[in-house]
Amino acid sequence: MKLRRQSYLIFLMMTTFVVGQSNVGTTSASFLDMGIGARSLSMGGAFTAVADDATALYWNPAGITAVTKPTTHFYYAPWFAGIDFTHGAAVVPMGRMGAIGISITSVSMEEMKVRTVSVPEGTGELFEVNNLALSTTYAKKLTDRFSFGVNLKFIQEKIWHMNANTIAADIGCLFITKNRGIRIGMSISNFGSKMKMEGFDTERDFDIDENIYGNNDRIDAHLDTQGWPLPLIFRAGNQ
Repeated sequence: MKLRRQSYLIFLMMTTFVVGQSNVGTTSASFLDMGIGARSLSMGGAFTAVADDATALYWNPAGITAVTKPTTHFYYAPWFAGIDFTHGAAVVPMGRMGAIGISITSVSMEEMKVRTVSVPEGTGELFEVNNLALSTTYAKKLTDRFSFGVNLKFIQEKIWHMNANTIAADIGCLFITKNRGIRIGMSISNFGSKMKMEGFDTERDFDIDENIYGNNDRIDAHLDTQGWPLPLIFRAGNQ
């Protein structure tokens, strides 16, 4: 009996867990890794199976099927170096038809001086950096114990004259066991194409041969930038 009690206590201590995967430093739109919600962050992000409010739009979109009335959520976090992180979300339940939600995530910074090698103190110009993610969500209970949800989102990164855009999806599911009511959740976030910076700063005047006098030395050209994948994240947990 004592051994059974100890095993039960160990099981309780391990009822909520999360498995994450990301490629730090090798992805675009890294702001998508930044978690939201005081409740979920206080749990160390182990929220995939617990998510049952508007923050589920980020952690596991299937979780919004537990919302019983229109709900909104707002989260703001000032970071170092003048970085502002803002997230807003809203969920509307539709009964047997499921639930819908929308969210916006923004990371912005104060304007900074444009500095060059020749003018390190600033050219007199200012530039700014903005990152944005807009998503729309649909989730539905397929049975009384299994829910499924999907996010479709538009992602943009912008710095001065350059910007990168793409479309991505999040997929989540939630299963509640029959006997003990254990919640098992899984989600895949940021499944989409690569992001590639484009804009005015890639335009260049090109001289095909600098050794030839009198040729056209101002041929319109542009630099081709490399595309980088989104931070694909897999989460799984139970409660």
